[in-house]
Amino acid sequence: TLSGDGCATYRLVIQGVEAGSYALKIPTMATAYRLWINEKEVSSNGRVAPDKSMIPMQKPAVAFYDSSGEDIVILIQVSNYMSDKGGIWETIYFGKRDTILQKRDLSLCIEMILFGAFIIMSLYHFGLYLFRKKSSFTLYFGLVCSVIALRVILTGEFILVYFFPGIEWNLQIKAEFLTVFGGFTFFMVFLKKLFSNDFSDGIVKFYFFSAVFFSLLSIILPVKISARVLPLYH
Repeated sequence: TLSGDGCATYRLVIQGVEAGSYALKIPTMATAYRLWINEKEVSSNGRVAPDKSMIPMQKPAVAFYDSSGEDIVILIQVSNYMSDKGGIWETIYFGKRDTILQKRDLSLCIEMILFGAFIIMSLYHFGLYLFRKKSSFTLYFGLVCSVIALRVILTGEFILVYFFPGIEWNLQIKAEFLTVFGGFTFFMVFLKKLFSNDFSDGIVKFYFFSAVFFSLLSIILPVKISARVLPLYH
């Protein structure tokens, strides 16, 4: 099995392309890349380097190219020394400019709707808790919704990066990990508060302290190590 560390160059030739305006929908790559179309650099994330001087970054992109009917040569350089897995993780889409933009905009629209829905649900349940403190399950359901909302903007199209383009990669990834631990723990406490007679206190405490332990590991350890620890919690 190859290590996730190192550099790689990918080359693809697309033949028989008609003249017109085209685009690439580029997902996040682990953990820095540069992309050329016919020797013209059209997209990049972070800083590619053959050693740990590289700078990681995680943000999807759309790159454009106007073709006069010639073959299209796509060249991608990827480097990774920060994450446990490197390379191109997801599909790169190539097509007409308008089609690719519609695909990107649809993804953004769906994620914004989900984010707004979960934020509204969380605020609604926080409000219920303020007026009915005895119904503490509403507080924890609100926390569950808040964590899910945060995860929505930390994955997929990575909407958070659009609002905070200067956010550090380490902080972004660690926050994504914490949503796993926090979301599941708040959900377990919510079920305990809602069905108090059907849930063991010992089980809830076990999940709570496990989440605290793994959260501390994720905060303290480098991303490369904490990413390998994450499956143990799963």
